[in-house]
Amino acid sequence: MLTYKDVATATFIGISLLLISSASGNSAHGASLTQLESSCPPYFQGNTSVPCWYLGNKCYCFSSFRLPTWMRCDEYCKGGNMTLLSLETEAEDMLINSHVQANPELNFSEYWTSGRYSQEGNNRWEWASTQPFQPFNYTNWHPIYNQPDDNEPGSCALLYFLDYSGYWADNVCIYSTRFVCESIE
Repeated sequence: MLTYKDVATATFIGISLLLISSASGNSAHGASLTQLESSCPPYFQGNTSVPCWYLGNKCYCFSSFRLPTWMRCDEYCKGGNMTLLSLETEAEDMLINSHVQANPELNFSEYWTSGRYSQEGNNRWEWASTQPFQPFNYTNWHPIYNQPDDNEPGSCALLYFLDYSGYWADNVCIYSTRFVCESIE
């Protein structure tokens, strides 16, 4: 049975090969870059503090600065025709985690995702990137810190890297932190 570490290592190797082949102008299959790959800018909205990478089949941009609230981060991403990150599968979660671990300049303590506790009275965690908001089908809450510990409106989900774990945590949506934007499919 594969462990999380085995899958993360394999994902890192796959990402490395993709980045190497993209840098040489070829995709993993020897063809030229796809339109989506070439539309992933090196920096989001011309801001050198938000570098971007094409990973898997999406463009991901990681801020190195904080905005004052989850809402402001959401608006920032939407202003560039992207959304806050929605980690809908374990594979995507491991892809992002491996990328952050492999790039020390990205290994800040926390990043907002599009996850938030329902504001509409649904009593659930959901990806609030595009309507209709989808409930979490996959989770990776931090087990040691008993996450989530604020299951109520006004709570949002973030990636937690302070201990290099990549687990999820929750905090009040007015918390100032970094964020990850992803391309819209």
